Amino acid sequence: MKIHELKIAFEYGAAKLRGEKLFEIRKNDRDFQVGDLVHYTLLPSGDEEKNGRVSLWERKAREVFANKRLYKIIYITDYAQQDGYVVFGEQEIKI
Repeated sequence: MKIHELKIAFEYGAAKLRGEKLFEIRKNDRDFQVGDLVHYTLLPSGDEEKNGRVSLWERKAREVFANKRLYKIIYITDYAQQDGYVVFGEQEIKI
């Protein structure tokens, strides 16, 4: 079992926090395996990049992700993906 450190765009990370995004499509350059854990680092939102402002929601989201929220890979498929890409389903791990 590995722990993968991945970056995620703010909009997708926020959807993950709300429980709306339960999968990832990624280049399989890390040999993802079922049972591996994933920790995401949230990238800046468009608002932060444009004007340097960080909303309360974004501040809270960053805090939650920084507290080592982990996701366990529960399935992997490359069905209908570009060569070298996989889709993996994940489930949050309560720590």
